[in-house]
Amino acid sequence: VDATYSFIEKPSNFRTLRQSYSVHKGRHLVKPILLVAPDGYSLDIHGPYFADSKNNDAPILRAEFQRDRDGIGRWFQRGDIFLLDRGYRDAVPFLQERGIICKMLAFIERRERQLDLLQANET
Repeated sequence: VDATYSFIEKPSNFRTLRQSYSVHKGRHLVKPILLVAPDGYSLDIHGPYFADSKNNDAPILRAEFQRDRDGIGRWFQRGDIFLLDRGYRDAVPFLQERGIICKMLAFIERRERQLDLLQANET
């Protein structure tokens, strides 16, 4: 599960102009959420969502599960493993309540040259 960026032309509507501007990327864009299997097969696409500060990865994922309008829940069952980046760290407790196992990529700390053995194997 991850968002991707789709760059768009500058909107003429002021509200859409503000909602679609990404400070992070410095451009106007929308973010569809992709559900992708480990073999690279795209399972589903949700969105698009605006790029403003209200729509980062964790709140979007929580909203999709809570609303479940498009049936995101049917793709997952208890015991499934999600490989997440740091953008989803606020959604980890929410996912764990639903029985989903969350694995987050390990990052090398300052002044470290490599991951320790456990972190390397977990990642």
